[in-house]
Amino acid sequence: ALCNAHLHTLVQEKNVQLDQAYSKLKDGYLEMISAIRRIVDAKDIYTRGHSDRVSRYAVLIARKMGRDRRYCEQIRIAGLFHDVGKLSIPDEILRKNARLTDEEYEVIKTHSRNGADILSHITQFHAILPAVLSHHERYDGKGYPDGLKGEEIPIAAQVVAMADVYDALVSERVYKKAFSHEKAIEMILNGECGVFNPILLGCLVDIQDRLKEELQSGFQKKKNEDLYPVLSEEIKEETEK
Repeated sequence: ALCNAHLHTLVQEKNVQLDQAYSKLKDGYLEMISAIRRIVDAKDIYTRGHSDRVSRYAVLIARKMGRDRRYCEQIRIAGLFHDVGKLSIPDEILRKNARLTDEEYEVIKTHSRNGADILSHITQFHAILPAVLSHHERYDGKGYPDGLKGEEIPIAAQVVAMADVYDALVSERVYKKAFSHEKAIEMILNGECGVFNPILLGCLVDIQDRLKEELQSGFQKKKNEDLYPVLSEEIKEETEK
């Protein structure tokens, strides 16, 4: 009996140690995510906060699709890092205060493949590589970098792509004014920003009121704030529902 009690105590102690080790690993992972996200934001001052918003919108779409908590977490991280490849783009192109030339746009288009390559060196990010690589593919095959079409495009990439386009439309850029929420939804549904999966278009229609609430609540305007902790807690709460 004494041996069993001692063994039970040792097992409990090891479990505590494992929990503590896991907690430290998780904290380190979250810190790495936050650090990389800040680096991307610092690189492209004109779209600061964009990745946070894309992450948020993508999770809303994924939840509407009925995806589980683990999938939503992957979508969240993919949204945060979808533009990490822009770290490889020269500043004179990335920060150009005007429309890009055709040649410059070809350079910009390398960011999705470069981003996947950067993240491929970190084991924890392997699950999101397809979304990062293919988030500029389009359902009709007219996207990049590989010209994938229809179901050839990973669904996670399609989700991030829709969130990416929506935020680009409702955000002010150096070359355009921000469109209203209503106009942005209309443009996406009419195919003015490329062709999207009909299933995702249905999800977009279903969550359009929620997206509008996000804009009206000021989420869109918080470009210079650290949104990561807020996103993390909100998404955790929502995916547990």
